[in-house]
Order: sequence, then C-alpha cells, then structure tokens
Amino acid sequence: MSHTQQTRYAEKLTIDTRATCDRGKDAISACVIIHGQQDRVLTLHQQFIQLIGKIFTVILTQGGLAARINAAIAQRFHEIAHA
Repeated sequence: MSHTQQTRYAEKLTIDTRATCDRGKDAISACVIIHGQQDRVLTLHQQFIQLIGKIFTVILTQGGLAARINAAIAQRFHEIAHA
C-alpha cells in the first residue's frame, strides 16, 4: 500500500511525501522531497530530521498506515512552515 501527497505553501514551498507500507514484511518507508528556496529548504530539512522520530512513534501506535504517515508529516510541516 502506498500513498502520495503534495502540500504547497504560500512562500513558494512545495513538499511531496510518499509513504509505503509492506504488511508482509512489516516495513514502512517514507520519502519527503522539499522544493523551495535553498535556505528555507535546509531549515525545514533540519527540523524534519529532529522530529521524524516523534512522528513515527505516534503513527506506529495508530496502525502504521501509509496515508496516516503522510498526514502526520504534512501536518508537522504545516506547523513548522507557519511557526
């Protein structure tokens, strides 16, 4: 099962997320691609790295579905981008 989501922000920032769950192997993967001005992208990338552990802890307790992973990632970036 996989799920892809794209989020656009007013400051010319686009975030693509793609999460894949392989129930047979109990594996979850997520890819985040950030498009935007270099300084903004680097800042968001650093914040994402700091927060990704917390996101996955929450998601895994909710079942680990790909769409939920993307929703949590998108929500976290929304909070960061508008902080």
